[in-house]
Amino acid sequence: AGVSKEANRYGVSPYLVISAIEEAYKRGMKYFNMGSSGGDEGLIYFKESLGGKEFNYPVVKSGKRWWKWIKNR
Repeated sequence: AGVSKEANRYGVSPYLVISAIEEAYKRGMKYFNMGSSGGDEGLIYFKESLGGKEFNYPVVKSGKRWWKWIKNR
C-alpha cells in the first residue's frame, strides 16, 4: 500500500517512516541508519529530508599481534 499511486497522493510512505522512527525513539533508540536502494545520492537525500546530518566516525580494526606474527610465518 505504501508504494501505490493512491499512497503517493496521501503521503503514506513518509507517514510510515516517520511513525516507525517515532516509535523507535519512544523505545529508547537514538541513532538510525536507514539504507536506500537509490544509491548514495538517494540515501543522502532521504536522510537529510528527515533532518539527518553527516557524521564521520573512525573505524578501528584490531587484532592480536602474536596471531598476525604466526599467520605471516
